Amino acid sequence: PLIVADDNWDYTYRTLPRNVEVMLGLGMEGLTEFLKDRIGYYDFILISRPHNMEVVNYIHSRRPELFRNTKIIYDAEAIFSLRGILQKELEGKFCALQKRNKIIEEEVRLATIAQTILTVSADEGAHFSRFGHADVHVLSHVCLPRPTPATFEERDGILFVGPMEYDNTPNVDGILWFVREVMPRIKQLAHRPLPLILVGNAGSYRLRGLESEHVIFAGPVDDLTPYFNAARIFAVPTRFAAGVSLKAYEAASFGLPMVATKLIASQLGWEDNTELLAAKDADDFAAKIDRLYHDPSLWMKLRSHALQRVETGCSKNQFDTTLQKVFRGSPSKTVDGNNHQTPKSPLAPMDHGLSSRLP
Repeated sequence: PLIVADDNWDYTYRTLPRNVEVMLGLGMEGLTEFLKDRIGYYDFILISRPHNMEVVNYIHSRRPELFRNTKIIYDAEAIFSLRGILQKELEGKFCALQKRNKIIEEEVRLATIAQTILTVSADEGAHFSRFGHADVHVLSHVCLPRPTPATFEERDGILFVGPMEYDNTPNVDGILWFVREVMPRIKQLAHRPLPLILVGNAGSYRLRGLESEHVIFAGPVDDLTPYFNAARIFAVPTRFAAGVSLKAYEAASFGLPMVATKLIASQLGWEDNTELLAAKDADDFAAKIDRLYHDPSLWMKLRSHALQRVETGCSKNQFDTTLQKVFRGSPSKTVDGNNHQTPKSPLAPMDHGLSSRLP
């Protein structure tokens, strides 16, 4: 609602439950007045991503009283500057270590007024801790194991799932690289082309002309299960990214072994040849696709270990426990340094006439 002030109500409530109040019609310009009208109402303000943190920082620097007795939580999702640095390196624009650290620090320091930080991985959380944030929690994805039943022999093809709408994104870059650099090498090794199925909105201009007999764009689908049950390998050819790859967790939850770049393996904290196969370049990626494609024992080993990692690392119980710790905890101080009492429960029923904002 900050970026798109006048969104569609039907779409909004297909996405969110009806008991979530959505403030359409205000946008960034209306946020200060909104907070002024609600001083003291909110126990917690959760801010997601750097661009929203910048907006709140601007308001806080001029009107700190609007945040009195309210705990601010920054949901980083990812350190986006890391993604930008990697993207520039692919273009040959290498960043010196000192400059790299400065860029990361600038993004991390956006969250200075937050008392609690949520990150998706321990590695990214360490950046916030390094720059002085004391209360940092890892909140990754919830992904429940649901392995598909088809056997190794019943499967064929390579699967990729993800949005491919915009040109300069990790997914589009990865698909272009995979089709142009990796697939010809796979064909040489396997002595036949292996079909690649791409599921997701593929609106990127750069992907035009890639579709062929062996590169199949399936578009967006409501149920991914048949695709994960039919494919033999999941590919994650991501060359620049931040955070943690949800698509990798999702593939593992469906019991589909994967070949991924070393970047993705590092972000997941998974080991090559244990939970996945990690490739360093196009030749290595093709060789590991070919190896996994023809080795049912390796396929079963990766499937089993990745499912175990999903079960232990992406459980709903773990996710809920972290949220309960963050939102039920009593903040020790407000953003202006004043002590205050334990906040009222954020789950208390709304009693300020807020239902008038529902359509």
